[in-house]
Amino acid sequence: MADASHPEHRFESLAVFATVVRSPSLLRVQLALLLFSMGEIASWIAILVYAYNRGGATESGLVAFAQLAPAVVFAPIAATLGDRIPRIRMLALAHAAFAATTLLGAALLLAGADALLVYGAAILAGLALTLVRPAHAAVLPTIARTPSELTAANVATGTVENVGVLVGSVAGGVLLAEAGTAGVWLVAGVGLVVGFLAVVGMRPATVVRRRRLELTLDEEGPGPALPVPGAVDAVRAAEVAVVASPRGGGAVLQEILAGLRVIHAEPNLRVVVLVLGLSMMLVGILDVLGVVLALDVLDAGDQGVGLISGALGAGGLLGAGIAISLVGRHRLLAPMILAAVVVGLGIGASGLVPLLVVALLGFLAGGIGKSVFDVAGRTMLQRVAPDATLARIFGVLEGVNMAALALGTLAAPVLIQLLGSTGALVVAASIVPAAVLVLRPYLARADASGIVHEEELGLIRAIPMFTPLRVTALERLAQELDHMHVRAGADVIRQGDTGDRFYIIGQGQCAILVDGRAVNVIGPGAGFGEIALLNDVPRTATVRAVTELELFVLDRAPFLEAITGQPRSQAAAQAVIERHMEMNREVE
Repeated sequence: MADASHPEHRFESLAVFATVVRSPSLLRVQLALLLFSMGEIASWIAILVYAYNRGGATESGLVAFAQLAPAVVFAPIAATLGDRIPRIRMLALAHAAFAATTLLGAALLLAGADALLVYGAAILAGLALTLVRPAHAAVLPTIARTPSELTAANVATGTVENVGVLVGSVAGGVLLAEAGTAGVWLVAGVGLVVGFLAVVGMRPATVVRRRRLELTLDEEGPGPALPVPGAVDAVRAAEVAVVASPRGGGAVLQEILAGLRVIHAEPNLRVVVLVLGLSMMLVGILDVLGVVLALDVLDAGDQGVGLISGALGAGGLLGAGIAISLVGRHRLLAPMILAAVVVGLGIGASGLVPLLVVALLGFLAGGIGKSVFDVAGRTMLQRVAPDATLARIFGVLEGVNMAALALGTLAAPVLIQLLGSTGALVVAASIVPAAVLVLRPYLARADASGIVHEEELGLIRAIPMFTPLRVTALERLAQELDHMHVRAGADVIRQGDTGDRFYIIGQGQCAILVDGRAVNVIGPGAGFGEIALLNDVPRTATVRAVTELELFVLDRAPFLEAITGQPRSQAAAQAVIERHMEMNREVE
Protein backbone atom coordinates (compact mmCIF):
# COMPACT_ATOMS: atom_id res chain seq x y z
CA MET A 1 0.00 0.00 0.00
CA ALA A 2 1.20 3.50 -0.74
CA ASP A 3 0.41 5.86 2.10
CA ALA A 4 1.00 9.51 1.21
CA SER A 5 0.64 10.65 4.81
CA HIS A 6 3.98 9.27 5.98
CA PRO A 7 6.35 12.19 6.72
CA GLU A 8 9.37 10.50 5.16
CA HIS A 9 7.64 10.52 1.77
CA ARG A 10 8.29 14.25 1.50
CA PHE A 11 11.92 13.37 1.05
CA GLU A 12 11.37 10.36 -1.22
CA SER A 13 12.77 12.04 -4.31
CA LEU A 14 15.94 12.97 -2.39
CA ALA A 15 16.41 9.45 -1.07
CA VAL A 16 16.21 7.52 -4.34
CA PHE A 17 19.95 7.12 -4.61
CA ALA A 18 20.22 5.98 -1.01
CA THR A 19 17.63 3.32 -1.88
CA VAL A 20 19.70 2.19 -4.85
CA VAL A 21 22.92 2.10 -2.82
CA ARG A 22 21.29 -0.08 -0.16
CA SER A 23 20.46 -2.70 -2.78
CA PRO A 24 23.59 -4.51 -4.05
CA SER A 25 21.84 -5.69 -7.22
CA LEU A 26 20.47 -2.26 -8.13
CA LEU A 27 23.85 -0.70 -7.40
CA ARG A 28 25.59 -3.18 -9.71
CA VAL A 29 23.11 -2.56 -12.50
CA GLN A 30 23.43 1.22 -12.21
CA LEU A 31 27.23 0.99 -12.15
CA ALA A 32 27.11 -1.02 -15.36
CA LEU A 33 24.77 1.58 -16.89
CA LEU A 34 27.11 4.41 -15.89
CA LEU A 35 30.07 2.68 -17.54
CA PHE A 36 27.92 1.95 -20.57
CA SER A 37 26.84 5.58 -20.95
CA MET A 38 30.40 6.81 -20.54
CA GLY A 39 31.74 4.28 -23.03
CA GLU A 40 28.99 4.97 -25.53
CA ILE A 41 29.51 8.74 -25.73
CA ALA A 42 33.31 8.55 -25.53
CA SER A 43 33.59 6.01 -28.35
CA TRP A 44 31.03 7.98 -30.39
CA ILE A 45 33.06 11.19 -30.12
CA ALA A 46 36.29 9.34 -30.87
CA ILE A 47 35.01 7.68 -34.04
CA LEU A 48 33.57 10.96 -35.33
CA VAL A 49 36.93 12.67 -34.80
CA TYR A 50 38.71 9.72 -36.44
CA ALA A 51 36.43 10.03 -39.49
CA TYR A 52 36.79 13.81 -39.54
CA ASN A 53 40.58 13.60 -39.53
CA ARG A 54 40.40 11.23 -42.49
CA GLY A 55 37.76 12.83 -44.69
CA GLY A 56 36.42 15.96 -43.03
CA ALA A 57 32.81 16.64 -42.14
CA THR A 58 31.49 14.55 -45.03
CA GLU A 59 33.11 11.32 -43.86
CA SER A 60 32.25 12.09 -40.24
CA GLY A 61 28.60 12.58 -41.13
CA LEU A 62 28.46 9.43 -43.26
CA VAL A 63 30.03 7.33 -40.49
CA ALA A 64 27.54 8.70 -37.96
CA PHE A 65 24.68 7.89 -40.31
CA ALA A 66 26.07 4.39 -40.96
CA GLN A 67 26.06 3.72 -37.22
CA LEU A 68 22.56 5.08 -36.62
CA ALA A 69 20.61 3.84 -39.64
CA PRO A 70 20.96 0.06 -39.02
CA ALA A 71 20.14 0.57 -35.35
CA VAL A 72 16.80 2.17 -36.31
CA VAL A 73 15.75 -1.12 -37.91
CA PHE A 74 17.51 -3.45 -35.46
CA ALA A 75 16.43 -1.87 -32.17
CA PRO A 76 12.69 -2.90 -32.16
CA ILE A 77 13.59 -6.46 -33.14
CA ALA A 78 16.45 -6.70 -30.65
CA ALA A 79 14.16 -5.55 -27.83
CA THR A 80 12.07 -8.72 -28.25
CA LEU A 81 15.07 -10.90 -27.34
CA GLY A 82 14.55 -9.95 -23.71
CA ASP A 83 11.26 -11.85 -23.75
CA ARG A 84 12.91 -15.07 -24.92
CA ILE A 85 15.97 -15.05 -22.67
CA PRO A 86 15.98 -14.72 -18.84
CA ARG A 87 16.30 -11.02 -18.12
CA ILE A 88 19.42 -11.02 -15.98
CA ARG A 89 21.17 -13.20 -18.53
CA MET A 90 20.00 -10.91 -21.34
CA LEU A 91 21.43 -7.87 -19.57
CA ALA A 92 24.80 -9.59 -19.15
CA LEU A 93 24.80 -10.64 -22.81
CA ALA A 94 23.95 -7.10 -23.90
CA HIS A 95 26.84 -5.60 -21.94
CA ALA A 96 29.14 -8.36 -23.17
CA ALA A 97 28.19 -7.74 -26.81
CA PHE A 98 28.89 -4.01 -26.58
CA ALA A 99 32.16 -4.62 -24.73
CA ALA A 100 33.30 -7.21 -27.29
CA THR A 101 32.53 -5.03 -30.33
CA THR A 102 34.17 -2.01 -28.71
CA LEU A 103 37.32 -4.00 -27.94
CA LEU A 104 37.25 -5.31 -31.50
CA GLY A 105 37.26 -1.74 -32.77
CA ALA A 106 40.12 -0.88 -30.39
CA ALA A 107 42.16 -3.86 -31.64
CA LEU A 108 41.64 -2.84 -35.26
CA LEU A 109 42.65 0.74 -34.50
CA LEU A 110 45.76 -0.36 -32.61
CA ALA A 111 46.70 -2.68 -35.48
CA GLY A 112 46.35 0.12 -38.00
CA ALA A 113 43.63 -1.77 -39.91
CA ASP A 114 41.86 -0.33 -42.92
CA ALA A 115 39.31 2.35 -42.06
CA LEU A 116 36.47 0.32 -43.57
CA LEU A 117 37.14 -2.46 -41.07
CA VAL A 118 37.18 0.08 -38.24
CA TYR A 119 33.88 1.52 -39.43
CA GLY A 120 32.45 -1.99 -39.65
CA ALA A 121 33.34 -2.58 -36.01
CA ALA A 122 31.77 0.77 -35.12
CA ILE A 123 28.55 -0.27 -36.85
CA LEU A 124 28.54 -3.58 -34.97
CA ALA A 125 29.05 -1.67 -31.72
CA GLY A 126 26.14 0.59 -32.66
CA LEU A 127 23.93 -2.46 -33.10
CA ALA A 128 25.13 -4.08 -29.88
CA LEU A 129 24.45 -1.02 -27.74
CA THR A 130 20.77 -1.07 -28.76
CA LEU A 131 20.45 -4.21 -26.64
CA VAL A 132 21.55 -2.59 -23.40
CA ARG A 133 18.82 -0.06 -22.58
CA PRO A 134 15.84 -2.41 -23.16
CA ALA A 135 17.61 -5.12 -21.17
CA HIS A 136 18.37 -2.67 -18.36
CA ALA A 137 14.74 -1.52 -18.17
CA ALA A 138 13.43 -5.08 -18.25
CA VAL A 139 15.69 -6.34 -15.47
CA LEU A 140 14.81 -3.70 -12.87
CA PRO A 141 11.48 -5.29 -11.81
CA THR A 142 13.35 -8.59 -11.49
CA ILE A 143 15.90 -7.34 -8.98
CA ALA A 144 13.89 -4.68 -7.12
CA ARG A 145 12.48 -5.99 -3.85
CA THR A 146 9.78 -3.38 -3.27
CA PRO A 147 7.79 -0.86 -5.32
CA SER A 148 9.79 2.02 -3.83
CA GLU A 149 13.04 0.34 -4.87
CA LEU A 150 11.72 -0.06 -8.40
CA THR A 151 10.70 3.59 -8.65
CA ALA A 152 14.03 4.70 -7.18
CA ALA A 153 15.87 2.53 -9.71
CA ASN A 154 13.99 4.10 -12.63
CA VAL A 155 14.61 7.62 -11.37
CA ALA A 156 18.29 6.84 -10.82
CA THR A 157 18.53 5.40 -14.33
CA GLY A 158 17.79 8.74 -15.99
CA THR A 159 20.23 10.62 -13.80
CA VAL A 160 22.96 8.00 -14.18
CA GLU A 161 22.67 8.15 -17.96
CA ASN A 162 22.92 11.94 -17.99
CA VAL A 163 25.92 11.90 -15.67
CA GLY A 164 27.53 9.21 -17.80
CA VAL A 165 27.12 11.32 -20.92
CA LEU A 166 28.57 14.36 -19.19
CA VAL A 167 31.57 12.58 -17.64
CA GLY A 168 32.14 10.40 -20.69
CA SER A 169 32.18 13.41 -23.01
CA VAL A 170 34.75 15.34 -21.01
CA ALA A 171 36.91 12.35 -20.08
CA GLY A 172 36.69 11.00 -23.61
CA GLY A 173 37.87 14.29 -25.03
CA VAL A 174 40.83 14.44 -22.67
CA LEU A 175 41.77 10.84 -23.40
CA LEU A 176 41.35 11.42 -27.12
CA ALA A 177 43.90 14.23 -26.99
CA GLU A 178 46.37 12.05 -25.10
CA ALA A 179 45.89 8.56 -26.54
CA GLY A 180 43.95 8.98 -29.78
CA THR A 181 40.87 7.10 -30.96
CA ALA A 182 42.42 3.70 -30.26
CA GLY A 183 43.11 4.68 -26.65
CA VAL A 184 39.55 5.89 -26.13
CA TRP A 185 38.06 2.71 -27.55
CA LEU A 186 40.41 0.54 -25.51
CA VAL A 187 39.63 2.28 -22.22
CA ALA A 188 35.90 2.30 -23.06
CA GLY A 189 36.05 -1.42 -23.82
CA VAL A 190 37.77 -2.19 -20.54
CA GLY A 191 35.16 -0.14 -18.68
CA LEU A 192 32.40 -2.04 -20.46
CA VAL A 193 33.99 -5.33 -19.41
CA VAL A 194 33.86 -4.08 -15.81
CA GLY A 195 30.18 -3.29 -16.35
CA PHE A 196 29.59 -6.80 -17.66
CA LEU A 197 31.35 -8.30 -14.63
CA ALA A 198 29.14 -6.16 -12.36
CA VAL A 199 25.91 -7.69 -13.66
CA VAL A 200 26.91 -11.24 -14.55
CA GLY A 201 25.78 -13.83 -12.03
CA MET A 202 23.08 -11.70 -10.36
CA ARG A 203 19.91 -13.36 -9.12
CA PRO A 204 16.28 -12.21 -8.88
CA ALA A 205 15.30 -10.47 -5.66
CA THR A 206 14.18 -12.52 -2.70
CA VAL A 207 11.13 -12.01 -0.54
CA VAL A 208 11.15 -8.99 1.75
CA ARG A 209 8.84 -9.17 4.74
CA ARG A 210 7.44 -6.23 6.63
CA ARG A 211 6.23 -6.00 10.20
CA ARG A 212 2.49 -6.47 10.38
CA LEU A 213 0.69 -3.75 12.31
CA GLU A 214 -2.27 -4.93 14.32
CA LEU A 215 -5.12 -2.43 14.72
CA THR A 216 -8.55 -2.67 16.34
CA LEU A 217 -11.36 -0.82 14.60
CA ASP A 218 -14.03 0.83 16.69
CA GLU A 219 -17.49 -0.49 15.85
CA GLU A 220 -18.81 3.03 15.21
CA GLY A 221 -15.99 3.87 12.82
CA PRO A 222 -12.26 4.19 12.62
CA GLY A 223 -10.08 6.89 14.01
CA PRO A 224 -7.92 9.04 11.82
CA ALA A 225 -5.77 7.40 9.15
CA LEU A 226 -2.48 6.29 10.67
CA PRO A 227 0.78 7.54 9.16
CA VAL A 228 2.17 4.08 8.57
CA PRO A 229 2.57 1.96 5.46
CA GLY A 230 -0.39 -0.28 4.66
CA ALA A 231 -0.35 -3.84 5.85
CA VAL A 232 1.75 -5.91 3.51
CA ASP A 233 2.37 -9.48 4.60
CA ALA A 234 5.07 -10.01 2.00
CA VAL A 235 6.49 -8.24 -1.00
CA ARG A 236 7.90 -10.49 -3.69
CA ALA A 237 9.77 -9.25 -6.75
CA ALA A 238 10.15 -12.26 -9.02
CA GLU A 239 10.57 -11.92 -12.77
CA VAL A 240 7.63 -9.76 -13.80
CA ALA A 241 6.77 -11.00 -17.26
CA VAL A 242 3.65 -8.84 -17.23
CA VAL A 243 5.58 -5.70 -18.09
CA ALA A 244 6.97 -7.04 -21.33
CA SER A 245 5.30 -8.76 -24.24
CA PRO A 246 7.09 -10.65 -27.00
CA ARG A 247 6.56 -8.90 -30.28
CA GLY A 248 8.06 -9.96 -33.58
CA GLY A 249 9.00 -7.71 -36.46
CA GLY A 250 5.53 -8.02 -38.01
CA ALA A 251 3.79 -6.89 -34.83
CA VAL A 252 6.19 -3.96 -34.48
CA LEU A 253 5.49 -2.92 -38.08
CA GLN A 254 1.74 -3.13 -37.49
CA GLU A 255 2.06 -0.91 -34.41
CA ILE A 256 4.07 1.67 -36.37
CA LEU A 257 1.63 1.69 -39.29
CA ALA A 258 -1.35 2.04 -36.95
CA GLY A 259 0.31 4.99 -35.21
CA LEU A 260 1.17 6.63 -38.52
CA ARG A 261 -2.46 6.40 -39.64
CA VAL A 262 -3.65 8.09 -36.45
CA ILE A 263 -1.08 10.90 -36.76
CA HIS A 264 -1.86 11.42 -40.45
CA ALA A 265 -5.56 11.83 -39.68
CA GLU A 266 -5.10 14.35 -36.85
CA PRO A 267 -3.50 17.77 -37.58
CA ASN A 268 -2.76 18.48 -33.92
CA LEU A 269 -0.71 15.32 -33.67
CA ARG A 270 1.12 15.97 -36.93
CA VAL A 271 2.38 19.38 -35.95
CA VAL A 272 3.69 18.31 -32.54
CA VAL A 273 5.45 15.23 -33.94
CA LEU A 274 6.98 17.41 -36.66
CA VAL A 275 8.54 19.96 -34.29
CA LEU A 276 9.81 17.23 -31.96
CA GLY A 277 11.40 15.47 -34.92
CA LEU A 278 13.10 18.70 -36.00
CA SER A 279 14.42 19.11 -32.45
CA MET A 280 16.04 15.68 -32.67
CA MET A 281 17.40 16.45 -36.14
CA LEU A 282 19.25 19.37 -34.55
CA VAL A 283 21.02 16.93 -32.23
CA GLY A 284 22.25 14.92 -35.21
CA ILE A 285 23.57 18.07 -36.87
CA LEU A 286 25.30 19.20 -33.68
CA ASP A 287 27.02 15.82 -33.28
CA VAL A 288 28.98 16.58 -36.45
CA LEU A 289 29.15 20.36 -36.13
CA GLY A 290 30.52 20.05 -32.58
CA VAL A 291 33.56 18.26 -34.01
CA VAL A 292 34.01 20.88 -36.72
CA LEU A 293 33.56 23.75 -34.25
CA ALA A 294 36.16 22.40 -31.82
CA LEU A 295 38.78 21.36 -34.36
CA ASP A 296 38.47 23.93 -37.16
CA VAL A 297 36.79 27.06 -35.83
CA LEU A 298 38.06 27.18 -32.23
CA ASP A 299 41.24 25.16 -32.67
CA ALA A 300 40.45 23.60 -29.27
CA GLY A 301 41.73 20.17 -30.24
CA ASP A 302 40.27 16.78 -29.42
CA GLN A 303 39.73 17.81 -25.81
CA GLY A 304 37.51 20.64 -27.02
CA VAL A 305 35.22 18.15 -28.78
CA GLY A 306 34.58 16.40 -25.47
CA LEU A 307 34.02 19.67 -23.62
CA ILE A 308 31.45 20.88 -26.14
CA SER A 309 29.61 17.57 -26.09
CA GLY A 310 29.73 17.60 -22.30
CA ALA A 311 28.30 21.13 -22.18
CA LEU A 312 25.33 19.99 -24.26
CA GLY A 313 24.82 17.01 -21.93
CA ALA A 314 25.09 19.16 -18.82
CA GLY A 315 22.46 21.48 -20.25
CA GLY A 316 20.15 18.55 -20.78
CA LEU A 317 20.61 17.52 -17.16
CA LEU A 318 19.81 21.02 -15.90
CA GLY A 319 16.89 21.37 -18.29
CA ALA A 320 15.29 18.20 -16.96
CA GLY A 321 15.17 19.79 -13.51
CA ILE A 322 13.71 23.03 -14.86
CA ALA A 323 11.06 21.10 -16.79
CA ILE A 324 9.46 19.99 -13.50
CA SER A 325 7.81 23.43 -13.41
CA LEU A 326 5.72 22.39 -16.43
CA VAL A 327 3.70 19.89 -14.39
CA GLY A 328 0.03 20.90 -14.47
CA ARG A 329 0.47 24.03 -16.61
CA HIS A 330 -2.66 24.66 -18.64
CA ARG A 331 -0.78 25.99 -21.66
CA LEU A 332 2.60 24.80 -22.89
CA LEU A 333 3.15 26.86 -26.02
CA ALA A 334 4.78 29.78 -24.22
CA PRO A 335 7.41 27.56 -22.51
CA MET A 336 8.03 25.84 -25.85
CA ILE A 337 8.64 29.15 -27.61
CA LEU A 338 10.92 30.39 -24.83
CA ALA A 339 12.87 27.14 -24.84
CA ALA A 340 13.21 27.28 -28.64
CA VAL A 341 14.58 30.83 -28.44
CA VAL A 342 17.11 29.72 -25.79
CA VAL A 343 18.23 26.91 -28.10
CA GLY A 344 18.60 29.31 -31.02
CA LEU A 345 20.50 31.98 -29.11
CA GLY A 346 22.82 29.50 -27.41
CA ILE A 347 23.80 27.51 -30.49
CA GLY A 348 23.85 30.62 -32.68
CA ALA A 349 26.23 32.44 -30.36
CA SER A 350 28.61 29.47 -30.60
CA GLY A 351 28.90 30.06 -34.33
CA LEU A 352 29.03 33.84 -34.32
CA VAL A 353 31.58 34.33 -31.50
CA PRO A 354 34.61 32.04 -32.04
CA LEU A 355 35.61 31.59 -28.40
CA LEU A 356 35.67 28.31 -26.48
CA VAL A 357 33.98 29.79 -23.41
CA VAL A 358 31.17 31.17 -25.59
CA ALA A 359 30.76 27.78 -27.28
CA LEU A 360 30.57 25.99 -23.94
CA LEU A 361 28.03 28.43 -22.52
CA GLY A 362 26.09 28.38 -25.78
CA PHE A 363 25.88 24.59 -25.94
CA LEU A 364 24.98 24.52 -22.23
CA ALA A 365 22.09 26.91 -22.92
CA GLY A 366 21.13 24.91 -25.99
CA GLY A 367 20.98 21.71 -23.94
CA ILE A 368 18.79 23.37 -21.31
CA GLY A 369 16.45 24.79 -23.92
CA LYS A 370 16.16 21.54 -25.86
CA SER A 371 15.42 19.52 -22.71
CA VAL A 372 12.59 21.85 -21.69
CA PHE A 373 11.34 22.02 -25.29
CA ASP A 374 11.15 18.23 -25.58
CA VAL A 375 9.33 17.80 -22.27
CA ALA A 376 6.78 20.48 -23.20
CA GLY A 377 6.30 18.98 -26.65
CA ARG A 378 5.87 15.42 -25.42
CA THR A 379 3.44 16.59 -22.75
CA MET A 380 1.43 18.49 -25.34
CA LEU A 381 1.41 15.41 -27.56
CA GLN A 382 -0.05 13.16 -24.91
CA ARG A 383 -2.65 15.76 -23.99
CA VAL A 384 -4.04 15.84 -27.54
CA ALA A 385 -3.57 12.15 -28.43
CA PRO A 386 -6.52 9.75 -28.10
CA ASP A 387 -6.05 7.49 -25.08
CA ALA A 388 -6.49 4.27 -27.06
CA THR A 389 -3.65 5.11 -29.46
CA LEU A 390 -1.26 6.98 -27.18
CA ALA A 391 1.35 4.21 -26.95
CA ARG A 392 1.34 3.72 -30.71
CA ILE A 393 1.82 7.43 -31.28
CA PHE A 394 4.78 7.56 -28.93
CA GLY A 395 6.18 4.51 -30.67
CA VAL A 396 6.03 6.39 -33.97
CA LEU A 397 7.63 9.41 -32.31
CA GLU A 398 10.62 7.31 -31.21
CA GLY A 399 11.02 6.06 -34.76
CA VAL A 400 10.76 9.59 -36.11
CA ASN A 401 13.36 10.78 -33.61
CA MET A 402 15.85 8.08 -34.57
CA ALA A 403 15.35 8.78 -38.27
CA ALA A 404 15.67 12.55 -37.69
CA LEU A 405 18.87 12.01 -35.71
CA ALA A 406 20.37 10.00 -38.59
CA LEU A 407 19.26 12.55 -41.18
CA GLY A 408 20.80 15.33 -39.10
CA THR A 409 24.21 13.66 -39.33
CA LEU A 410 23.84 13.64 -43.14
CA ALA A 411 22.61 17.24 -43.28
CA ALA A 412 25.57 18.63 -41.33
CA PRO A 413 28.26 18.14 -44.03
CA VAL A 414 25.89 19.49 -46.68
CA LEU A 415 25.32 22.65 -44.65
CA ILE A 416 29.06 23.05 -44.11
CA GLN A 417 29.81 22.72 -47.82
CA LEU A 418 27.13 25.24 -48.74
CA LEU A 419 27.52 27.78 -45.91
CA GLY A 420 30.78 27.10 -44.12
CA SER A 421 31.12 26.17 -40.45
CA THR A 422 29.75 29.43 -39.07
CA GLY A 423 26.82 29.55 -41.47
CA ALA A 424 25.98 25.92 -40.77
CA LEU A 425 25.85 26.58 -37.02
CA VAL A 426 23.63 29.62 -37.48
CA VAL A 427 21.23 27.68 -39.71
CA ALA A 428 21.21 24.76 -37.28
CA ALA A 429 20.49 27.16 -34.43
CA SER A 430 17.49 28.56 -36.28
CA ILE A 431 15.81 25.22 -37.02
CA VAL A 432 13.84 24.84 -33.79
CA PRO A 433 12.86 28.50 -33.20
CA ALA A 434 11.95 28.97 -36.88
CA ALA A 435 9.80 25.83 -36.86
CA VAL A 436 7.95 26.94 -33.72
CA LEU A 437 7.34 30.45 -35.01
CA VAL A 438 6.15 29.29 -38.44
CA LEU A 439 3.91 26.61 -36.97
CA ARG A 440 2.79 28.72 -34.02
CA PRO A 441 -0.91 28.95 -35.05
CA TYR A 442 -1.13 25.17 -35.42
CA LEU A 443 0.73 24.56 -32.16
CA ALA A 444 -1.56 27.05 -30.41
CA ARG A 445 -4.57 25.09 -31.65
CA ALA A 446 -3.07 21.84 -30.39
CA ASP A 447 -2.18 23.47 -27.07
CA ALA A 448 -5.71 24.82 -26.61
CA SER A 449 -7.27 21.43 -27.37
CA GLY A 450 -5.18 19.64 -24.75
CA ILE A 451 -6.89 18.45 -21.59
CA VAL A 452 -5.28 19.00 -18.19
CA HIS A 453 -6.53 16.70 -15.40
CA GLU A 454 -5.77 18.92 -12.42
CA GLU A 455 -7.39 16.93 -9.61
CA GLU A 456 -6.03 13.64 -10.90
CA LEU A 457 -2.56 15.13 -11.36
CA GLY A 458 -2.54 16.38 -7.76
CA LEU A 459 -3.42 12.92 -6.46
CA ILE A 460 -0.80 11.22 -8.65
CA ARG A 461 1.94 13.58 -7.46
CA ALA A 462 1.04 12.85 -3.81
CA ILE A 463 1.80 9.13 -4.20
CA PRO A 464 5.46 8.61 -3.25
CA MET A 465 6.19 6.02 -5.95
CA PHE A 466 5.00 8.46 -8.63
CA THR A 467 6.45 11.77 -7.46
CA PRO A 468 9.95 11.20 -8.86
CA LEU A 469 8.62 10.41 -12.36
CA ARG A 470 9.13 12.72 -15.31
CA VAL A 471 6.58 15.38 -16.23
CA THR A 472 5.30 13.45 -19.23
CA ALA A 473 4.83 10.28 -17.17
CA LEU A 474 2.89 12.14 -14.45
CA GLU A 475 0.53 13.79 -16.92
CA ARG A 476 -0.02 10.55 -18.76
CA LEU A 477 -0.98 8.76 -15.55
CA ALA A 478 -3.38 11.57 -14.63
CA GLN A 479 -4.98 11.22 -18.04
CA GLU A 480 -5.46 7.48 -17.53
CA LEU A 481 -7.27 7.72 -14.15
CA ASP A 482 -10.95 6.75 -14.00
CA HIS A 483 -13.44 7.66 -11.26
CA MET A 484 -15.18 5.10 -9.05
CA HIS A 485 -17.73 5.41 -6.21
CA VAL A 486 -17.91 2.74 -3.49
CA ARG A 487 -20.61 2.52 -0.80
CA ALA A 488 -19.70 2.09 2.86
CA GLY A 489 -19.13 -1.51 3.90
CA ALA A 490 -18.31 -2.76 0.41
CA ASP A 491 -15.03 -4.47 -0.43
CA VAL A 492 -12.97 -2.66 -3.03
CA ILE A 493 -10.58 -5.58 -3.42
CA ARG A 494 -10.49 -8.98 -1.75
CA GLN A 495 -7.49 -10.94 -0.53
CA GLY A 496 -6.63 -13.69 -2.99
CA ASP A 497 -8.28 -12.05 -6.00
CA THR A 498 -6.38 -11.30 -9.19
CA GLY A 499 -5.05 -7.74 -9.23
CA ASP A 500 -5.92 -5.62 -12.25
CA ARG A 501 -6.01 -2.03 -10.94
CA PHE A 502 -4.28 0.49 -8.69
CA TYR A 503 -6.48 2.73 -6.53
CA ILE A 504 -6.10 6.23 -5.04
CA ILE A 505 -8.51 7.51 -2.42
CA GLY A 506 -10.03 10.89 -3.27
CA GLN A 507 -12.50 11.03 -0.38
CA GLY A 508 -13.40 8.70 2.49
CA GLN A 509 -11.60 6.03 4.47
CA CYS A 510 -11.14 2.32 4.18
CA ALA A 511 -9.71 -0.50 6.28
CA ILE A 512 -6.98 -2.94 5.32
CA LEU A 513 -7.68 -6.52 6.41
CA VAL A 514 -5.25 -9.46 6.24
CA ASP A 515 -6.75 -12.89 6.93
CA GLY A 516 -9.87 -11.14 8.20
CA ARG A 517 -8.05 -8.94 10.73
CA ALA A 518 -7.94 -5.16 10.40
CA VAL A 519 -4.33 -4.00 10.31
CA ASN A 520 -4.58 -0.41 9.07
CA VAL A 521 -6.88 2.43 8.09
CA ILE A 522 -6.07 4.73 5.18
CA GLY A 523 -7.70 7.89 3.91
CA PRO A 524 -7.57 10.58 1.21
CA GLY A 525 -4.37 10.64 -0.80
CA ALA A 526 -3.39 7.04 -0.04
CA GLY A 527 -3.01 4.45 -2.76
CA PHE A 528 -3.35 0.69 -2.70
CA GLY A 529 -3.22 -2.32 -4.99
CA GLU A 530 0.34 -2.05 -6.32
CA ILE A 531 1.66 -5.28 -4.81
CA ALA A 532 -0.41 -7.64 -6.93
CA LEU A 533 0.30 -5.61 -10.05
CA LEU A 534 4.06 -5.39 -9.67
CA ASN A 535 4.63 -8.93 -8.45
CA ASP A 536 1.95 -10.71 -10.50
CA VAL A 537 0.51 -12.35 -7.38
CA PRO A 538 -3.04 -12.47 -5.93
CA ARG A 539 -4.19 -9.61 -3.74
CA THR A 540 -2.36 -9.71 -0.41
CA ALA A 541 -5.13 -8.00 1.59
CA THR A 542 -8.79 -7.03 1.55
CA VAL A 543 -9.61 -3.31 1.34
CA ARG A 544 -13.07 -2.45 2.74
CA ALA A 545 -14.84 0.90 2.58
CA VAL A 546 -15.47 2.22 6.09
CA THR A 547 -17.22 5.32 4.72
CA GLU A 548 -18.50 6.30 1.30
CA LEU A 549 -15.47 6.28 -1.01
CA GLU A 550 -14.55 8.33 -4.03
CA LEU A 551 -11.71 6.50 -5.75
CA PHE A 552 -9.50 7.17 -8.75
CA VAL A 553 -8.56 3.99 -10.57
CA LEU A 554 -5.56 3.24 -12.76
CA ASP A 555 -5.59 0.13 -14.92
CA ARG A 556 -2.75 -2.37 -14.85
CA ALA A 557 -1.10 -1.50 -18.19
CA PRO A 558 -0.45 2.25 -17.66
CA PHE A 559 0.55 1.60 -14.04
CA LEU A 560 3.21 -0.90 -15.07
CA GLU A 561 4.41 1.29 -17.93
CA ALA A 562 5.04 4.17 -15.55
CA ILE A 563 6.58 2.25 -12.65
CA THR A 564 8.78 -0.10 -14.64
CA GLY A 565 9.88 2.52 -17.15
CA GLN A 566 9.06 0.22 -20.05
CA PRO A 567 6.46 1.84 -22.33
CA ARG A 568 4.58 -0.83 -24.30
CA SER A 569 1.61 -0.72 -26.63
CA GLN A 570 -1.84 -1.09 -25.08
CA ALA A 571 -2.52 -4.09 -27.30
CA ALA A 572 0.63 -5.92 -26.27
CA ALA A 573 0.12 -5.21 -22.56
CA GLN A 574 -3.49 -6.35 -22.77
CA ALA A 575 -2.41 -9.59 -24.43
CA VAL A 576 -0.08 -10.34 -21.52
CA ILE A 577 -2.76 -9.53 -18.96
CA GLU A 578 -5.24 -11.82 -20.69
CA ARG A 579 -2.65 -14.60 -20.87
CA HIS A 580 -2.00 -14.43 -17.11
CA MET A 581 -5.71 -14.28 -16.31
CA GLU A 582 -6.24 -17.34 -18.49
CA MET A 583 -3.47 -19.16 -16.60
CA ASN A 584 -5.16 -18.28 -13.31
CA ARG A 585 -8.47 -19.67 -14.58
CA GLU A 586 -6.77 -22.90 -15.62
CA VAL A 587 -5.28 -23.27 -12.14
CA GLU A 588 -8.70 -22.81 -10.59
